[in-house]
Amino acid sequence: IDPAAASYVTFTGVGGGYNEQQTVLATAHGRLVTLPNDGDISLAVGGDFRTEAGGYTPDPVTASGDSSLSATAPTAGKYNVVEGFGEFSLVPVSGRPAAEWVELNLAARAFRYSTFGSGVTWKAGGLYRPISGLGLRGTYATAFRAPSISEIYQGTSSAFLPGFDPCDTRPTGATIMLDPAVAAECAREGVP
Repeated sequence: IDPAAASYVTFTGVGGGYNEQQTVLATAHGRLVTLPNDGDISLAVGGDFRTEAGGYTPDPVTASGDSSLSATAPTAGKYNVVEGFGEFSLVPVSGRPAAEWVELNLAARAFRYSTFGSGVTWKAGGLYRPISGLGLRGTYATAFRAPSISEIYQGTSSAFLPGFDPCDTRPTGATIMLDPAVAAECAREGVP
């Protein structure tokens, strides 16, 4: 293709986007009590307020659908989150024969998202270390993944669906047998 012809049908697109997170966080932690068997009880608590924002502005030619790229509308949005969390740790014994370290812990996190609501996740776990270097740990927890800005606010976009030739007997490199009705239709339409 002549470079002038290529230049006539192409363009240099410029899009832009951003992601922003602002957080205010406060935490406190420490040992509450020392226990007789070299153990302790500890507590950690905290809270935060977070704002998440993001956006994407596609190139105007792409956004209009006047290019070979899929048309994409702009995306922009933000939400805020308030969270509180705490973890309680009990070490009833440590540094003893057959009980180098024994620990039980409980943790919870409460959250409220401005976009869709609130909830609580939690964790309970234990660790038993009979000797240094060998341990048995068990944990049960619930989890939550917040949707991203693009998952909540993404603008519409077009897609190019994949196409395939129903008469192709080697679509993946290996020869396949066509259904007799499909093979007959391919032959009727003159496709070898």
